[in-house]
Amino acid sequence: MDVHQPDLFLSIDGQLRFSDCPLITPSTPIADCFLAGGGTKTKVTIAAPSPSSLSPSVQILATGAHRSSNCSDLGIQFAVESIGHATLQALAKLPSHYPATSWTFHQPAPFMKIWAGLSGVDSQADVVAMKAALGELFGLGPQDEKVLVISNDCDLLSGSIEFHYRRSIEISSSYKPCDGGIVLIAGTGSIATAYVPSSFSAIDVPRESLLKVAGRVGGYGYLLGDEGSAFDVGRFTVKAVLEAADAGELEVKLDRPLSSTIANSTLLPALLDHFGVHHVDDLLGAVYRLNKSAGQTEHDRKVRLAEVSRVVMRCAYPGDPSVVGDQFALEVMAQTAKKLSVLLHEVCRIHNLKPERLVLCLGGGMWAYEAYKETVLRLTAESWGAEWGWVESVKEPDQVAATTLVRRQFSRPLNEFFTLARARLPFSGQKAQARGDRRVWAGVGHPKLDQQMKDDSLEYIVSTEHGNYSKPTSLELASPQKALSACQAKRQDLELIVSVGPNAIASHVLVALSTLESRRLIFGGSVARRVLVYLMGAKGQNFLLRAALATSHTYP
Repeated sequence: MDVHQPDLFLSIDGQLRFSDCPLITPSTPIADCFLAGGGTKTKVTIAAPSPSSLSPSVQILATGAHRSSNCSDLGIQFAVESIGHATLQALAKLPSHYPATSWTFHQPAPFMKIWAGLSGVDSQADVVAMKAALGELFGLGPQDEKVLVISNDCDLLSGSIEFHYRRSIEISSSYKPCDGGIVLIAGTGSIATAYVPSSFSAIDVPRESLLKVAGRVGGYGYLLGDEGSAFDVGRFTVKAVLEAADAGELEVKLDRPLSSTIANSTLLPALLDHFGVHHVDDLLGAVYRLNKSAGQTEHDRKVRLAEVSRVVMRCAYPGDPSVVGDQFALEVMAQTAKKLSVLLHEVCRIHNLKPERLVLCLGGGMWAYEAYKETVLRLTAESWGAEWGWVESVKEPDQVAATTLVRRQFSRPLNEFFTLARARLPFSGQKAQARGDRRVWAGVGHPKLDQQMKDDSLEYIVSTEHGNYSKPTSLELASPQKALSACQAKRQDLELIVSVGPNAIASHVLVALSTLESRRLIFGGSVARRVLVYLMGAKGQNFLLRAALATSHTYP
């Protein structure tokens, strides 16, 4: 019986402890492995394409978990140990019809693909170091260079963005435009990472991502940032209580971040209980206390403070609609939500992103309560007018990564969806040759795609002029902005070849094109039909359009 070989996806959150390496039971590749690693635990998912599904779908075979594998907090050795134990746990849970495996650390692991998205991996040096360490753990050799992929944990979640972006291309006539998205992680730490369309390096390589990282805001760790994270909630809450105690009345003054009375809050006794103390006077000592004889480290202290967020959210969002949340806890969460709104605003401002064309992908334990998500979204709308195109909450990033990889394997190459559509007005070959050096190609901003579409357009022009039209010796490759300038200059002798992709259909370019006095317009791109309809219906046209529209590819 053939068995689909699964991939391994690793998700990491938490602490780790050393233990003896257990022996499971054949060492042949069986699946893909996905690892997701955050600040609290490490999650491993073993997955394979579903053999019974006609459409791209994933079969989750087994999962495992261990403590944190954040290499910046714990070091590479501890991180690798945690990943190894989570992997062993997942292998032990494989269904009985899969071959038994006998794997120990540093032996060849039974995975065709391993994608590890790890918190604490913030630079190329981190990637190189973790790839070497995990390559040794999984027994990979030089021939296995493409088996293991290391990335930041945000990349695992970006599959949700890639899904909507691909759909906006494949069914552009009925799907609103998507320009990428933002992954906002609010777990033990926090970070906002923006993803935009790549330069189409993945056009002919379905397994490659269609997105690239535009930039990030935050993710500086608890010493320098982590605004809006679980750690930030814990720190903010404890500090507010201590300030109230120092004021002698357990009440935060109006000129401080909170204005509610803490003394009668249900959160106060819950907070003291979390740290195992009975009086506020003992709270500060409990926050800093470490049991070094038991092997506790600074990481344990950070996690203990981050876990205060669970106490706060339980008090703020009791779950019973008839019960009003604790006012102190609600104000703590409101302050935290404002910080996340600021992160999103900054990343949009820096990279000139429009929320209405973006996927907002939410990951991390802070999104466990729907009411908190609604608070953040409301603040982004009220404070800076954000209306998100899509909002996705991801509870299992490793499983999202598994689905993403399977979807890439079964997806058609993207260039099938950028078919050319042409609008042209015949004129004499002699005049065409005379104008051959005055053509401007307006691309979509993706070099590989633009070059391909330009070549296809020229081939079409030559083949349809019955031998009377020679290929121009030069053709300027222009951006949409340059095309707009040419339109505004109203060069009547200009032939404009326009490529309109799903993300280059700016309204100002369309307006300029609608008044262009041109003899020939050639449109390429998945939205070409829509653009031609727009131009043919525009007023003030002094040229005719005759469309030769290519049949659009559809995606099931």
